Amino acid sequence: MEISQYDGIVCVSGDGLLLEVLNGLLARSDWKMAMKMRLGVIPAGTGNGMAKSVLHYGNESYNVENATFAIIRGNTHSLDVATVVQGQNVHHSVLSLAWGIVADVDIESERFRGLGELRNDIYSLIRITRLRKYRGTLAYVPAPGYEGSLDHISREDSDLLSSSIPDMNIEKGQQWGGYSGSMSVPEKSEWRIMNGNFILVWLMNVPWATQTVLAAPKAELSDGFLDLLIIKECSRRELLKSFLKLSDGTHVKSKIMDYLKVRAVCLAPGGQVNGGVEGGYISLDGEVLARGAGAYGDGSKDPMCYGSSIYITVEKGLATVFCA
Repeated sequence: MEISQYDGIVCVSGDGLLLEVLNGLLARSDWKMAMKMRLGVIPAGTGNGMAKSVLHYGNESYNVENATFAIIRGNTHSLDVATVVQGQNVHHSVLSLAWGIVADVDIESERFRGLGELRNDIYSLIRITRLRKYRGTLAYVPAPGYEGSLDHISREDSDLLSSSIPDMNIEKGQQWGGYSGSMSVPEKSEWRIMNGNFILVWLMNVPWATQTVLAAPKAELSDGFLDLLIIKECSRRELLKSFLKLSDGTHVKSKIMDYLKVRAVCLAPGGQVNGGVEGGYISLDGEVLARGAGAYGDGSKDPMCYGSSIYITVEKGLATVFCA
């Protein structure tokens, strides 16, 4: 389409269609011009986290009418865009990336889609009862003020970073013509490493994951950082108590939860601990990005491969959204 002939794009949908529109705009050779296009969303999906986050920013109640009037008024706000890279594959996001229990619930509850958002509550109870843990390695670059304790970077970890942090950002832009992510690659000394078993790794770009889940209460629409939530070891009871607090954001105060802001993330997902399935899922804005062998659904058309490292960066204010 000829970008100059349009004022904006409005998605009457959930978060998945907005994800597709964003990736379409960023695939264009004139992506810099295309990203001046204002984006709006009127909630008509299951989760509707972006619509809730935009209305929350303007102190407006969440409903279809307010989302519509926000677009009519024409006020806008810049929005950070995350980029996920695996080899030559590039995908963009404005909402979230999840691995572990949140991704499991998001993807496997699709079979109960007719129940609406209730499907997430029901399947969360199932997954807490039949709790899964996944082996993996997580590396991240903390935002200023979140440096905390430095986990030792071994030679093996250094090799992982070297192989996972792509130099192809510039190459991709030259070969393909679309946007390929931030050109700023952190130094190895800035990275923190976590190895072992994980119950949850959850990256949020905005505060609300759905209209009822305040996943990242400190997240902002355009601060240039991603909010990272991590759960490594806990009992089923502790996990349930934490999940019951998702509606008001107080789960981040739980002793089982690590919560911080980051500039970049590298994730090498592995298989289930003591499980019969090779791996789980990585979800991006509620859609499957990658799934392991034996996981639910046909993974032949998934954008990325499960098991290989993925690298996530964020670009401050790259997109523009209609805002209350």
